[in-house]
Amino acid sequence: MQEIKENLINHIKANFPDATEKEFDGNRLDFNVDKQCIPSILTYLKDRLGYIHLSHIACVDWLEEGEFEIIFIVWSPEEKMKVFIRT
Repeated sequence: MQEIKENLINHIKANFPDATEKEFDGNRLDFNVDKQCIPSILTYLKDRLGYIHLSHIACVDWLEEGEFEIIFIVWSPEEKMKVFIRT
């Protein structure tokens, strides 16, 4: 699983250098990206890396900061890995 995570991080960093990752135990990896990158990073994950299943779209309301955070969760059946893309 660690090799899959490292490979994914390398692919994302090479194509989206401003993305920051946060690693979790198990089969999950999070990336924070600028909202302008959402369509292109999701397309890249689907078309190039096999993350073909959009599992969830969630919104977190940070009332104190007056902001919303959008989270897209995609799944690769081949890699058995979840990727969270956060704005």
